[in-house]
Amino acid sequence: PGGGTPGLQDQQGGHRGGGLSPKASIAENLIKTKNFSDVVILLNDNNINVVVKQNENLKTEQVAQISNIISREFKADINDIHISIHK
Repeated sequence: PGGGTPGLQDQQGGHRGGGLSPKASIAENLIKTKNFSDVVILLNDNNINVVVKQNENLKTEQVAQISNIISREFKADINDIHISIHK
């Protein structure tokens, strides 16, 4: 149930569609519209970590799209956004 990706686990402050933050939910949905099957946003102190399910390395354009969405939704500095993949 829930349709989440096994292996993409919550961490403290993480969001997994449960209601941590409307911003996180909106950002996750926007990122999913960019052809990512699953995404988890983890909020830790002043950093925002984004984990996307992807079988290959992210292209520069994909990193820019994700960074722009996170920056816009959280009003975050681009240097505080960290993006990684989960294969």
